[in-house]
Amino acid sequence: MNGKSILTALIKIATADKNLHILEESYLKQAAIKLEVSEAEIIEIRQNMDDIPFVPPADEQDRMTIFYYLLFLIKADNLITVNEVQLVKEYGFKLGFDEYMTDDLVQVIINHVDKKLPPEVMLETVKKYLN
Repeated sequence: MNGKSILTALIKIATADKNLHILEESYLKQAAIKLEVSEAEIIEIRQNMDDIPFVPPADEQDRMTIFYYLLFLIKADNLITVNEVQLVKEYGFKLGFDEYMTDDLVQVIINHVDKKLPPEVMLETVKKYLN
C-alpha cells in the first residue's frame, strides 16, 4: 500500500470541515505509524496535498482496509460533516466499491458516531454486497 497516498486522503477528509480536531489529529498520527509514513513525509503531504495522487491498491482486502480507515476517521471527533461524508463516498468510488455499499457503511458510521461500533455490524453490512 502507498502510505503517503492513503494518509493524504485521510488528511483531506480530516480537514474538510476546516477544523482539525485533536482526536482527528491523534487518529492521523496513529494511521501514519501503521502506514509507515514519517514525520517529514507528513509535513510534505500537508504542504503538497493537491500534488499527491490517490493510488488505490490492486488487492481488495487492502482497499477495504483503507476504506475502513476513512470511515473511522470521520467518526473520530464525534462530529460527521457533509463534506467529510462526500469525500468518503468519493474515495469509496475510487477504491472501486459499490455505491450502495459505500452509502450503507457511511450510514452505519453515522448511526454509531457517539458510541462504540461492534465489528459484526460492519461485517454484516459488507456481507450483503459479496458475491
